[in-house]
Amino acid sequence: MTLYFCKHCGAVLPDGANYCSNCGELAERNGESASITLPVGTTTLNINFVPQVSVAQNKINCEISADGKLPAIYSDILKMIAECGLVTAQMLHYLFPVGYIDCCKIMEWLESNNYVERVHGTNIYKSLISPNDMNA
Repeated sequence: MTLYFCKHCGAVLPDGANYCSNCGELAERNGESASITLPVGTTTLNINFVPQVSVAQNKINCEISADGKLPAIYSDILKMIAECGLVTAQMLHYLFPVGYIDCCKIMEWLESNNYVERVHGTNIYKSLISPNDMNA
């Protein structure tokens, strides 16, 4: 059995419909597809749609300019580190629209500028700044 969904609102499109009965948009049946196999006896299937995000479009440039000027995201990262007290590259990657490799570079920059220190050689870094430092 094939179900078609509105690419605008996610509603199931009735067979042969030219427009979505939920939002009124044109019914398109040539978009992305996904297949699932359900075990016999399954009585309920919940489907949740998540917005597709183009990672390349949403990444922020984290390169420090030749004159040493920092991108604005660095101040947001420093504020977060001061509040949390700890940071990892994975944490930065999760919280900010920055690629993982850039997160590792940011971690190196933070360590070389004494904003953080490694905790016993792990990938967890302890903040050397406090929220009060950020208000100065």
